[in-house]
Parts: sequence; structure tokens; C-alpha cells
Amino acid sequence: MTGRRRKAGTCDGDHGSGVPDFQDFVPIDEAFEQAGRVLVSEGSSWLKEPATDALAASDVAVEFGDPRMIERSVVIPVRWVAGNGPFTTLEADLRLEPMPTQQSHLSLSGTYQVSLNGHDVRTEHHLTESLVRHFLVGVAAALERGRADQP
Repeated sequence: MTGRRRKAGTCDGDHGSGVPDFQDFVPIDEAFEQAGRVLVSEGSSWLKEPATDALAASDVAVEFGDPRMIERSVVIPVRWVAGNGPFTTLEADLRLEPMPTQQSHLSLSGTYQVSLNGHDVRTEHHLTESLVRHFLVGVAAALERGRADQP
């Protein structure tokens, strides 16, 4: 992944519902079929490592739902619950989609509940965006190397 251009997605913010939402994505330099096999390997339990790395906190619970195919995409529901951090809960869909160039597109979009840990809402929003990006880049790296560290 070093040297590849990462194109950040946009953060949509709060659409009047009182619950902030977000969307971010990264390109994957791996064919969809291979990346999809890696993504759902081990029941997706390996995803807990990049999720907890992103928050770097010991009081994080992360759950991944069962992968499902929606159109030509693999979608995995994600739920993070954090005692510390910029959010208390985050619910999202992790989506892997094929690209016509033998590459894939990985995205995470959802909503979260802001946790005001001494910061204002804008700061917490930026921190959440940063954590989402960190998680996505970690998952992308694992997909691109084919989870070489898996048994």
C-alpha cells in the first residue's frame, strides 16, 4: 500500500437526525474474488484486530455480523462500542465491491453516537473520521497482502 494514492471519502455529518453519519473508502489493489475470500475468512473474526488497533483502547467491544452478498458486493455489518473515544457506539456496513480494473473498492459507512470526552462535537467528529480511516487502511493492507499472516 505504500506509495499508492489513497482517495479519502467524504464525511456527511449530521443530516438533522441528531446522529452523525460518515462514509470513507479506499481502493484495494487486489481482485474482488481474492479480496472477498480474505475478507470473509475465519468468519471475519480477524477484523477485530484492525478495529481495536484503530481505537487503541482496552475497553472496546467490536462485533461483526455475518457477511452477505448484496448485488455484487460483500457487506459485513459492524458495531463498535467504546468506553473511551470519540463515540460510544458506531454502527456501519463494511462493503467490498469489484472494480473493472481487477481492483476492489472498500468502504465503511454508518452512524455513531458522539461521546464528549472533554471535546466539542466537531473535534469528536474529526477523531471518529480518523479512526474510521485507520481501520479501513488496516483492513485494506490485510486484503492486499492476502492476509499473509493467516495460518
